Formats: sequence, C-alpha cells, structure tokens
Amino acid sequence: MALGTPAAATAETIAAIEQVRRLARRANAAMDGELEELGLTSAQFFFLEAVAAAPREHIAEIARETRTSRQAADRLARQLVRGDLIELMPLDLGVRGLNLTDVGHRRIRLAREAVASVLAPIDDVLDERERTALARSAERAAVALRPRPRPWWFG
Repeated sequence: MALGTPAAATAETIAAIEQVRRLARRANAAMDGELEELGLTSAQFFFLEAVAAAPREHIAEIARETRTSRQAADRLARQLVRGDLIELMPLDLGVRGLNLTDVGHRRIRLAREAVASVLAPIDDVLDERERTALARSAERAAVALRPRPRPWWFG
C-alpha cells in the first residue's frame, strides 16, 4: 500500500486515534486512582472543573462543555449535590444553574493538586508547544467528525 493513498491515510488515522484512546484511558485510570482518596472519579473531577469555570451554568451547557450526554451530566450533578460539592441554584428563566459549595471549592483544589502530580510525567516528556499541538490536533479532529446538520427538507 503506497503512502498517501486513501487506505494508508485511513490506517494512519486509525493508529493515531488508538494512541489518543490509549492515552485517555491511561490518564483516566491514573486520575481515578489518585482521586479515589478524595471520593471522586475523573468524570466527577472534569464536571467540577466545568462548574468552577462557568458558575451558574445549567446542566445541559455543562454536558456540552464536558462532551457528555445530558443524562450522564444530570447523574453526575445529582451525585455531586448529594456529596455537598455543588448546589442547584434557584430557577432562572426555567433553568437551574450549578455552583460549587464551600466543600466543593476545597475538594477541587485538592483534586487539582492530585491530578497535577499524576499528569506530571506527561509534562516531563512533552513541552508546552507539543501539548498545545496535541490538544489542537485532537480538537480539529473532533470538529471534523461532528455530525453535519440535516438539510431542513429532511424535517
């Protein structure tokens, strides 16, 4: 198979996707192990980070931000409310926003420290330019795979 042919490009793309998946699995497993002491999972950590970055945002927007389903985001929000890490804000135009509680602020600070120690080996092997390029490449690839809107006449 000649390099540059569609089949070769597809094989290279599949190999690249597998490498990204492997990295994500290893990072999540390492984070889960470290966050377990704090009573968090990596999914809960990413959800808390999204709430911290956008206080008063509603669950659907947090779901979009974290690229999870609305149902998964709702389940995470309920778990974190039960753990007193986030609170549901009063209704505003029919939606309830989320906010970190004092306990949530303390826990996210500790979680960030734990995650930083787990991910430090990546910082050791990839410089800032390489990490930025990796993130940008992954984002461009994700955008390329977004479902195209159906034409209006398919109603």
